[in-house]
Amino acid sequence: MISLHGMHRWLKQRLARELTLTLGALVVASALAFLVASIWAGHRGVRAEHEAAAIRVAQLFEASLKNAMLNRDLDGLQQILSELGRMPGVRRAMILAPSGELRFSAHDEPTGRLRGGLLEGLCLQPGCKTSPPRFTWSVGESREAMQIVYPIRNASSCAGCHGDPVSRPVNGVLALEFDTPVGENEARTHAMPLAIAGVGVLAVLALAVATQLRRSVLRPVAKLIATVKALGAGDLSVRTSVAGHNEFATLAIHLDQMAEGTARLIKRVESQGAYLQDLIDATPDPMLVIGDDFRIIEANAAYRRLLGATDPVGRTCHAISRGLGEPCPSTLVHCPVVASRGDNGTSRSIMQFRRADGTPIDVEIDAASLVTREGERRVVESIRPLEDKLKFSQEQRLSAIGLLANGVAHEIHNPLASIRIALQASLRGMRNGDMDACELTRYLELVDREIDRCVSITQRLMLMSQPAGEGTSVVRVADAIDQTTSLLREEARREAKSIDIDIQPGSLCVRADEGEFRMVVLNLAQNALHAMRQGGALRVVGRARGAWCKIDFHDNGSGIAPENLQSIFLPFFSRRADGTRGTGLGLAISRANVERWGGSLTVDSELDVGSVFHVTLPLWAPPA
Repeated sequence: MISLHGMHRWLKQRLARELTLTLGALVVASALAFLVASIWAGHRGVRAEHEAAAIRVAQLFEASLKNAMLNRDLDGLQQILSELGRMPGVRRAMILAPSGELRFSAHDEPTGRLRGGLLEGLCLQPGCKTSPPRFTWSVGESREAMQIVYPIRNASSCAGCHGDPVSRPVNGVLALEFDTPVGENEARTHAMPLAIAGVGVLAVLALAVATQLRRSVLRPVAKLIATVKALGAGDLSVRTSVAGHNEFATLAIHLDQMAEGTARLIKRVESQGAYLQDLIDATPDPMLVIGDDFRIIEANAAYRRLLGATDPVGRTCHAISRGLGEPCPSTLVHCPVVASRGDNGTSRSIMQFRRADGTPIDVEIDAASLVTREGERRVVESIRPLEDKLKFSQEQRLSAIGLLANGVAHEIHNPLASIRIALQASLRGMRNGDMDACELTRYLELVDREIDRCVSITQRLMLMSQPAGEGTSVVRVADAIDQTTSLLREEARREAKSIDIDIQPGSLCVRADEGEFRMVVLNLAQNALHAMRQGGALRVVGRARGAWCKIDFHDNGSGIAPENLQSIFLPFFSRRADGTRGTGLGLAISRANVERWGGSLTVDSELDVGSVFHVTLPLWAPPA
């Protein structure tokens, strides 16, 4: 399919050629009819009238020729000249170069011949005044012959092909030769019939041209306009139904193809829109898409079910959800739409909605802003009734308690089993009297070690439940991290591993239990070193980010499998890369401590690439 610009240019060129040929033929026919009609005025005025008419013919013909030459349509130029040569009364029609060389002829004359005699008396060189047309009359037995030699002047619009008009004032010379009747009586005798015939010819020609224009131009244009209007109104089923092989038929074909392509595109977009709506409706949580003017753009089925709203789209969120005629007052309610306009672009709030039947329901709203490709701001809200959230949280808590209990039972079972075996052996030996003091001491030492193991596990678990704020102090992050990791540098060096510390200069401080903070650093650093089995680099980066202190532990170790990312912070879950098994409490206790200090501990990891553990804590600032 050609472009609209290319099609427009091609159509313009074709129409220009056809109009040039048609208008040239009409001009020549009109000039000849005027020439014949002028004979009625008498023989004495015939020559003057013929000459004047011939000049006008030459001028009009010059315009037609220049139009064709500007379009580089040499075939069209030859056709115009040939049509002129076939007109009654035209004996000869030719175009000569300024050198006298024959370039175009209406008759079967070989081009390239010199006809310099026709140019005698004409000044065609630079510096000459513009030569007027030259007329030559010759008298035969029954007719007179008139010859006009008419210079075709150069112009600035022709400079691209013919050069500068100053240095080359003439592009060529038009030579026309006409036959004319002899005598006043004969002129008067034949003037009226010839004039009537000429008028009749012009009338028939005009009628034919008008009919042809109506059939080939006006009707197709009317159909094209009607089709374009229908397409603009949204009726993509309409077609042009323009038959033929001209430019308008070609344009109609491309217009129909464009309509079919647009219809297919719209159908595909509608199908994609329906698919996206199905996806939104399949989401179990209620969802809304709200415009910057608080009007609902999209709402899924879960939202409609929650509030009993049948058609919320187009209405405002405060009218549907809260029954208000105005936006929620900022002094009383944390509006998600307003809050999402901030730099963060997200917000979480708790509100009370009102169902269609008037009953209230408390909900939690997670809102995030987005900007469309058109630059329009939208807010996407995910809504969850608090009763469902509490139920979900209770289920999570029970599940966590179950996992914790199972882990505690597993970890304490082995020490208790060892204690039981040692005590049974001691009692049996004491009853039988065959156990000496050394053997009894060995069994009691075993019992003591296993009891210490159980106490250590319970102490670690108690740390996870310690209330926030107890035993905290101001910790200088750089000092604590540098001193703690220094304990691991020698071992890391022996295993071809390195530790790089990059802490923001200055006093980067947090409020935490310093001993436990060092244990968090030690645990994360040891885990990173264990993950780098074939050597590698641990990089610890600490920066202030607004009101927060962010500490990232980067390693290029084996990474963590995606299915284990949600479990590594659970108590008693252990998957060391070096194959050894730990207690599975290090990460769980570290996260508990960080959260107890008001922060968070998260991880990003990719298999065979490495992991990054992120510690985020409130930045401590000294009182003013």
